[in-house]
Amino acid sequence: MHNLRWDENLHDMAREHSEWMAATGNFEHSNWNVFENCWWGIGICPENLASSCFDSWKNSKGHYENILEPSIYYGAIGFAESNQGTFATFIAE
Repeated sequence: MHNLRWDENLHDMAREHSEWMAATGNFEHSNWNVFENCWWGIGICPENLASSCFDSWKNSKGHYENILEPSIYYGAIGFAESNQGTFATFIAE
């Protein structure tokens, strides 16, 4: 696995999608043509948020393959909070 480079545009997309999921309560992937993982959790303390999110993706074959995909070089993650929990989106290309 190579290191992903942070991309501010992908971060904006990831944050916007997470905010949309939080605002609407819809937990689903976007229709963008990118590698994408979505996550939802409730009652996760901020200190454990990133590791909880990553661990759930790591334990899912398809989501983990997205993270390890050799053809991607740029990535970002965005989080959003609502009364329904925390939503996260990982986007890479």
